[in-house]
Amino acid sequence: MIAEYERAQILERSRRGKRHRAHADEISVMSNAPYGYRYIRKSEETPAAYIVDEAEADVVRRVYEMYTGQGGENGFYFFPLGPEREGVVDSRSQTSSVALL
Repeated sequence: MIAEYERAQILERSRRGKRHRAHADEISVMSNAPYGYRYIRKSEETPAAYIVDEAEADVVRRVYEMYTGQGGENGFYFFPLGPEREGVVDSRSQTSSVALL
């Protein structure tokens, strides 16, 4: 019973904190930056930010073009070559890069 109450309090405080940061136009903290971006930590001089990683952004643009331009019914597209065969490596994990988009 007490554990449930504490859990609810933690969730509510987390929601309030995220809402406060959103109203203050601060960046939402995620576990990882989205594919195609790098997270820059805040410092005393600058706020936190995401910057575009051009190498990964090129991959995102290409996948988007393939998805919107050559997609089949319901937007499905078969990728004949995997990212590894084209020299694209996700430096953050060994999971599928498409899942991170």
